[in-house]
Amino acid sequence: MDLKAMIIMGVIAMPIVLTLLFVWLYNRGRNRTSSGTQRIITDRDIIRLIGAQPDGMISAEQLSAQTGLTKSQAKTRMTMLREFGVLHAHYTSGFKYYYSLVEPIDERPAPDLSPEPFLTVEDILTLFKHFNFRLTPLQLIETTGLPLTIIKREMKYFQQQKVVQYLTQTTYSGGVGAKSFVLMEPYRSNPEKFLEQQLDLNREMETILRKEDLV
Repeated sequence: MDLKAMIIMGVIAMPIVLTLLFVWLYNRGRNRTSSGTQRIITDRDIIRLIGAQPDGMISAEQLSAQTGLTKSQAKTRMTMLREFGVLHAHYTSGFKYYYSLVEPIDERPAPDLSPEPFLTVEDILTLFKHFNFRLTPLQLIETTGLPLTIIKREMKYFQQQKVVQYLTQTTYSGGVGAKSFVLMEPYRSNPEKFLEQQLDLNREMETILRKEDLV
């Protein structure tokens, strides 16, 4: 390949590279905001705070006023929860956003889980059994108390391992509806088979989370 062709390819590729870099930096910044503000209020406590509102809705300004988060931090936290499938977004004619839970909080006692700062294979199987083998993002956060960033990264890993799949329901109007996780075969038909891999999967999952500074 001659120099001219290399230059042309470089010019063509540059916008793509810059776009990918921008997306990576943007997502890393949001993850740091989410992780760094858990000490102010956890994701589970945000869920419970919204559920306790008289109308079941809250804006970034209201969340900021009630928790000590900045307005920017509150907006980031709720946007990430919405994207993961925990919250619905509503807006006024002036495009001011309010957020509500996608489903009621399950008031049943939570099952016993491991003391690890992440979900083990046994934890995930316990949760699938507890929620009749269809787990929603809200149920995962509310039941475990773990931050969205950890749960999201774990479930992405188990999707890559073809253990679970992430389903999005469409509404009659073609919009995005409820989201949930379900087990894939052969684990769907034989959930206990999932436990056969727990030592390797737990070890690899913990390595990934520590490498990415999530635990």
